[in-house]
Amino acid sequence: MTTAVLADDEAIILHHLRRALAEVWPELDIVATASNGQNTVKEVLKHEPEVLFVDIRMPAPDGLEVASIINSEMSCPPVIVFLTAYDEYAVAAFEQNAVDYLLKPLDRDRLEDTVKRIEQRLTQKNDEQAEVLNAIKSLRGEQHFRRWLEVSDRAGVRMVNVADVIACVAEDKYTTVHTNRGEFLIRTSLRQLEEQLSPEMFRRVHRSALINLHWLDQVAPDEDNTLACTMTNGLQVAVSRRFASQFKPM
Repeated sequence: MTTAVLADDEAIILHHLRRALAEVWPELDIVATASNGQNTVKEVLKHEPEVLFVDIRMPAPDGLEVASIINSEMSCPPVIVFLTAYDEYAVAAFEQNAVDYLLKPLDRDRLEDTVKRIEQRLTQKNDEQAEVLNAIKSLRGEQHFRRWLEVSDRAGVRMVNVADVIACVAEDKYTTVHTNRGEFLIRTSLRQLEEQLSPEMFRRVHRSALINLHWLDQVAPDEDNTLACTMTNGLQVAVSRRFASQFKPM
């Protein structure tokens, strides 16, 4: 199911858009709505939706600035559709990699065309991501993955066997390495760690978390009904929507 965030500072527009999408795209899962730019960025980074419908003229940051922020913050930003009452924004919209823009008031036929464009773009993105993943797997087959990590704590620097690493969680400029001997810090980014550690042992479950499958106890919804991995030491690691599907067969 495709996920989406809707953002507009006019409640009536959000209402009509939600109702229209329910008619032309019933499979769409609207995971959040927002009424200003700041909350839009927050909801997009939190839910990591595949699609974002966003008004151009919203309280700061405006829709174009929101698009610029999430395009720079996310490795795989959502497909963007801009909402506007002024078609002079069209060029600026497409400069932010928008798949389309909708003029207010919304027109059902025009929305149906937009949905088709979104689905085509999503299919294209999935194909491109599959090609990249296959290329990475091919390269990894020739790599020797790290067996030790150089970590630090108050006592100084030490070496940790990757087999003892339970999870790696990105926090600000550092990554916290959770092990069966405690927690340590490392300056290596999560993306770099993912490339350096064996994919047979480690799996990305969130844009800020990487877990060791050998230490995984169970995967189940937490108190907030959000999917989470519980590790054998009791550590809980949230699973984002983007990575939730990989646990369905488990």
